[in-house]
Amino acid sequence: MTYLTLLLAAKIMVTLATVIVPFLLFKTETLDRLAGFGRPNEAFYRLYGMAILALVVAYSGGLLQTLSGEYPAQIVAMGLASNVGAVCLMIWTGYARVQKALAAFFGLIGIGFLWAALRPISAMLPVWS
Repeated sequence: MTYLTLLLAAKIMVTLATVIVPFLLFKTETLDRLAGFGRPNEAFYRLYGMAILALVVAYSGGLLQTLSGEYPAQIVAMGLASNVGAVCLMIWTGYARVQKALAAFFGLIGIGFLWAALRPISAMLPVWS
């Protein structure tokens, strides 16, 4: 086991326990109380923005992989989970009715990643000949 393996395992486990499970399963009132909402909370929005930046950094790595002819399997899996997960949550919470364009965007990107996961060879073929 390497240092990086331990670091990644720790990051995954702690994030799962302290962010993913609470954000997906806890009641809104509980999250508001734990996050200290009752007053404006700029840090929450900045942390969310940083998380999205991290996704964009990973997507950029995947873009570089595709440009060098390598299929970015992990990035495709991340994009599938992120985009399909987002649109499913938007539908489940009713937010897709409020933000139709955003839900459509996540849904179409998710379908694209699903296609790339199921047809990796086709996904790596040139678009224009």
